[in-house]
Amino acid sequence: MMREAQGASQQKLMKRGPFPLFPLPALVALPGQEVALHFFEPRYRALGRDLVALREGGHARPELILAEVRPGEDARRNDCLLFEIASLGHVVDHVVNRDGTIDVLIDVKERVRIEESERGDLPYRRAWVETLEDVVVESPALYATEASLRAYAAELQAIERMFNGRGGVRLDGGVGALADRLADRYFQNFPKLRRQVLEALDVLTRAEIVLEYLAQIVNAVHEAQRKTH
Repeated sequence: MMREAQGASQQKLMKRGPFPLFPLPALVALPGQEVALHFFEPRYRALGRDLVALREGGHARPELILAEVRPGEDARRNDCLLFEIASLGHVVDHVVNRDGTIDVLIDVKERVRIEESERGDLPYRRAWVETLEDVVVESPALYATEASLRAYAAELQAIERMFNGRGGVRLDGGVGALADRLADRYFQNFPKLRRQVLEALDVLTRAEIVLEYLAQIVNAVHEAQRKTH
């Protein structure tokens, strides 16, 4: 089975940028997720116009940093404090509306660490980032956790098909990517939990976090089913 990396000693850090940055209050974007954004403030309309210009000028997939605003900070301030571990995504679609607002669809691709930010003459922030790779240490614990995670994910697939006809999360790919998809699907209203998942570069730790809460979800469904029979 393909693995995301081969241990902590091979974790890669590569500085890139600067990329435009969009602050997200109480929202954590995870790799594998699609995020729809609506730019209506003047500074973010400017950001949107710049992204659109890149797409229409031949840069098919311009990149954007999605960073969660720290609790208690005002996201309207250009100097609001952000969590340093964020996400980097590609703009895959856009719509320029008649009122001047802009809608963009972001395909979130990777975890990054924000290294430094700048504005220059722009009304919005930009930042340099370091790419953060998954760390995979082969061990019996990883194999056991992965097997349990896939079993619970398959059970949730069956539950979703039974109740709403949907198929649930795809089970392909490595355990780190699977944990991200499961967290995105089932932890939508839990930004603190999503942040734990985002910051867990070690895939065993990430899978254990997701597995614990998936087990609670499945057990709650089983308990509800018992009470109705």
